[in-house]
Amino acid sequence: MSSQATILVLSPRLDDAIVSICAPLEAAGYETVSVAKAGEAVMKMKERPVDLVVVDAALEKPNATDFLAKAREFFPQIPRALYESNLLPDYDLRALINHAAPSAVFTGQVDVARIETILRISRRIQSQGSAPAAQQQPAAGGLSLSQQLMAAARPLPAKAPLVVTASAFGFPPAHDPEPAVPTPPAPMPAEPAPAFVDPAKVSSMPIKESPSDLYPLEMPPYENKKLEMDYMAKDEPAEMIRLLDLLFEEPDIRLPVLPQVADEVRKLLATDNATFTRIADTVSMDPGMSARILEIANSPLYAGVERIKNLQQAVSRIGMRETRNILLAVSAENLFAAGDKRLMFLMAKLWMHSLACAYSNEIMARDLCIEESKDFFMMGLLHDIGKIMIIHLLQQGLERKIFTKKYLTDDMIDIMFERRHNVLGARLLNKWGYDKIFQDVVYLHDDDPSKVRFYHEATVVTFFSNLMTRKMGFGLLPYPADTDPLQHHEVAQALNMDEAARTRIKLELGETLKKVKESYVKG
Repeated sequence: MSSQATILVLSPRLDDAIVSICAPLEAAGYETVSVAKAGEAVMKMKERPVDLVVVDAALEKPNATDFLAKAREFFPQIPRALYESNLLPDYDLRALINHAAPSAVFTGQVDVARIETILRISRRIQSQGSAPAAQQQPAAGGLSLSQQLMAAARPLPAKAPLVVTASAFGFPPAHDPEPAVPTPPAPMPAEPAPAFVDPAKVSSMPIKESPSDLYPLEMPPYENKKLEMDYMAKDEPAEMIRLLDLLFEEPDIRLPVLPQVADEVRKLLATDNATFTRIADTVSMDPGMSARILEIANSPLYAGVERIKNLQQAVSRIGMRETRNILLAVSAENLFAAGDKRLMFLMAKLWMHSLACAYSNEIMARDLCIEESKDFFMMGLLHDIGKIMIIHLLQQGLERKIFTKKYLTDDMIDIMFERRHNVLGARLLNKWGYDKIFQDVVYLHDDDPSKVRFYHEATVVTFFSNLMTRKMGFGLLPYPADTDPLQHHEVAQALNMDEAARTRIKLELGETLKKVKESYVKG
C-alpha cells in the first residue's frame, strides 16, 4: 500500500519537516509533497489525489487547528494528522482534538505503523461508500470512519501528558480540573476583534450590529400613496422608485419566492441532523429539481468518468458541500425569470453574475480557510436579490399598466438599481426570514471600499467577489476601472490576502467560470 500512497506535508518550517516528517515516510515507501503555506496545500489537494495530510502545529495564518477543521469540511475523504515537535505543558490536548478532529497526533516523530493503519482503514471505508456517508453511518464493525481512525491513533490516558502551547493555535489555554502539576489559573483574555479588523480601531469603527441600524425595513413615509404614475413629477427616477416601494407593500403583489422544497432544504441544513439521506428524500419530492441537480452534477463543471444517476451518487462523487451548492443554485434559478424580453435579458446577465459570485465566494472561503463559510455560496447567489426584486416589480407594473415601457430606459433602470436594490433586497430577505447577516451582505456588498473592512467577513468576501466577477466580464455593470476598487489596500487587509492568494483565486475562478457558463446555461 505504501508505494501507492501520497502524503501532503504542510509546515512553515520546511527544512525541519523534510528531516522529521518526510524522510521517515519516504524511507517507508510513501511519496511526500511538502508545502509551506495553507493556500498551496489547498491547491495540491485539488490538483492531485492525496491519501493523508500532515500539518505542523507551528503553522500560522491560519493556525494548524483551523486548517485541519477546514480540511475536514472541504476534503472530508482525506484523513488528517497533526505533528508537533516540542509539546510544552500549556494546553490540554483533548480540547485540541475536539476542535481540529485529526485522525492522529504525532509528537516528536511520525509513527509509520500508525499511518499505515490509518490509510488502510480509510481506504476500506471509502471503498464501501462516500467519505461523508461513512463518517455519518457506522461501518460493518460498528464504528464510523472517524471513530476507527481515532482508534488507530495513540490512545490518550485519563490525564493526557501530551500538551501543546496555546500560542501556537491562537486561543486561550484550557485547564484540567485536577492537573498533575498544579499551575496558577491563567487570566481570562479579552475577546479578540475579528481577524480582518485593525484592533487599534475597534473602539471607534462604525460597526452596525443590527440591520435596522443600517437601512429602513419599513416603506418610506410618502405623502403620495397612489399607485399611479405622476407624469408631472419633476424627478422621474424618484417617482419610479416611489412606485416600486408602493408595489412592494401591495398585499396582492407577487414577490419572488424560492421553491417550497428549497425552503425546506434550507431549514433542514440549519439543523444538526441534516444528513444527506434526509436532504435527498426532501429534494426527491420535486422531480424537476432532482433532474436539474443531476444535469449539473454531470456537466463539465463536475463530471467524472461515470455518469451520476442519483443524488446518493452525486454526494459520493463530488461531496456533500458541492452537492448542496448545486441544490441551492438550482433552487434559486427560477427567481431569474421575466416575461418582458428586455427584462429577461437583464435577468439572464444577472443570473450568470450571481452564479459567478457564488462560486467565487466558495473558492475564496476554501483558499483563505475562512471559518463558518457554509452560507457563503448562497450569499453570493442572493447578493443582488434586490435587482431581481426590482425587475419583478417592473414586470408587474407593466402588466398592471401603472407605467409604460417608454419610462424603462437603460439609464432609468440603472438609477433604480443604484438607489434601491440594496434596501429592497434586504427587505425581501427580511420577509423571507433570513438571518441578519444575509440581509447585511445584500445591503453592504457594494459599499465604499474604505468602509468594507469594518464589516463581517461574509460581506467582505462578497464585496470582493462582486467586483472580481465584474472585472472578468460577469456582471450587469462594467468594472469601475477608473477607481479600481480591488486595488484598495483596505480590501486586501480585510481578508488578510496577499498577492499570491489573489493570483491563485483569480486563476481558479477563471477556469471555474468557464465551466459554470457551460454547465448552467440551458440550451
